[in-house]
Amino acid sequence: MTLSRSVTRRQFISASTVGDEGGAPGGTLPGKPGSIAADNGYLVRYARPAMAADFQIFLVAGRDDRGSEAALAALDRIDAIESQLTIYRDTSEVLEINHRAAEEPVVVEPRLFVLLRQALEWHRSTDGAYDVTSGPLSRAWGFSRRQGRVPNEAELEAARCLVGSQQILLDEATQSIRFLRPGVEINLNSVGKGYALDRCRELFADFGIVDFLLHGGQSSVLAGGSPGLRVRSSKAARMATIPSSSAMAAPRRTISSRRTRCAGPHAVIARAYSRQVMDS
Repeated sequence: MTLSRSVTRRQFISASTVGDEGGAPGGTLPGKPGSIAADNGYLVRYARPAMAADFQIFLVAGRDDRGSEAALAALDRIDAIESQLTIYRDTSEVLEINHRAAEEPVVVEPRLFVLLRQALEWHRSTDGAYDVTSGPLSRAWGFSRRQGRVPNEAELEAARCLVGSQQILLDEATQSIRFLRPGVEINLNSVGKGYALDRCRELFADFGIVDFLLHGGQSSVLAGGSPGLRVRSSKAARMATIPSSSAMAAPRRTISSRRTRCAGPHAVIARAYSRQVMDS
């Protein structure tokens, strides 16, 4: 994706003004403040709160006959994924896993099983830096309640005993998960939004929609587009061009700040937070 001028990801998603581009058509959609225009027409925005964020979908108006149907189906899929992955609802599949997996193998929904397998691969490839079992360390450091604190060594030691994806066993034959000790738990907040966007991309492919932009609260972004799809701000400044050769034109992964920076309980780096003194 090529930017015509300096612009942050947050500006790109929120369509904030980055300057005028002389002679370029475009502008806000009448009666729709914050709407943005593409070279070949306006972008229609669909939005719904989920995962403590505002998920938004942008499609080119009038380009896809089933665009609205696809967008609403995508938002419904995001809701379903949140219900499956959250640890804050008693009915979630992840919470059921946390309650039962230390006592017996728990059969997992196929797509969630694939996601868990990927999480374990990331744990191995990062030498343990990425870890979906880091919830006890999040609580020890006060991240779960957004009230940072410095735990004592006894608290850290108790948390460390429960952290480590090597304590998760996945059985490919039965598509089940098992924890090796009581107290181990999983939390998929660090990948939930990106996973939801990837699943929306699959749905759009089923509908034959190739030009789109999705984001989950501006921290996770996914876009696909044909040559020349250009997103403009409300004052017609070109914000981005998505060429056909771009990885974003046939996206395989989302861009997510949650994967690249520490964000409280969402992305605890287990190695760093298992010590009282951390490098700055």
